[in-house]
Amino acid sequence: MERDFQLTFDFMSETKEKNTSADARKAGADEGLTEKDMRRAVIGWLMKSNPSGVGYDVSARLAKIKGNIAAFWSKVETKKGKKTLFPYKTAIVEVRSNRDETISDCCKNNELKELLTQEKRNKLYYESEIREREPELKLTDNLFSDIESWDYRKTKNKNYLKCCSIIERLERSLSKGNGFEKMRKSLVADLLYLAVPRGLISKDELADGWGLLYLNNDMTVDVISHPENWNCPVENRLHLIQNIAKSNIQPICFTNGINLDKNNSPRFVRIPKKRRS
Repeated sequence: MERDFQLTFDFMSETKEKNTSADARKAGADEGLTEKDMRRAVIGWLMKSNPSGVGYDVSARLAKIKGNIAAFWSKVETKKGKKTLFPYKTAIVEVRSNRDETISDCCKNNELKELLTQEKRNKLYYESEIREREPELKLTDNLFSDIESWDYRKTKNKNYLKCCSIIERLERSLSKGNGFEKMRKSLVADLLYLAVPRGLISKDELADGWGLLYLNNDMTVDVISHPENWNCPVENRLHLIQNIAKSNIQPICFTNGINLDKNNSPRFVRIPKKRRS
């Protein structure tokens, strides 16, 4: 293995997981990080490994699959006396802060089915609560007098509404496949990471082949588990690299005071001032 390849992993040493899954559920995720802070922490962590390029909201092999943050690394190779840059590694980091959504994307089909069954049981329980506590939701214009109908959609029961949202997401994942599995099968990234606030999920709940990063309130990042290296085909790496370049068009235009309309015609505006540190 080449020396420069090994050096890029010096900062990625695995850290002992401080929270068990049970502790995470009790304590909950850290409240101090915003979505923007989490992205900044991940980008800062990636920059320590000296990537050749980084992009945000990058499309993967299929247009509907996007990696939250993507990066690639290149090295110089000499062929026929000429030196060229060769991409030898790509990585995608998904940044998540919602436990329910993250778990549904991590699970396999049989696990999703078990979760769906449990959530449907929960739904029945919440509906019984609604019938007891919100009798005004009972419909009076029933076609059959011996059958009760309720407008549960108008309930104030937040647990019921959240449960319905989870069921919808789980059913969608079962029918179309979960996002993390699609990302892995696209084979555009050698390394796949999930970045979450500390304790949101445990490494035992992680999707197969993914690495886990814990994001701390002080913007530091701990590597809880390393991902598998999928050794993607070079053409797939190049596909992701081109999309990384494409994702940087809007930030470059904004930094230089250029607004683009729907036809990509430029309108020059005042360049935003850099904030004093």
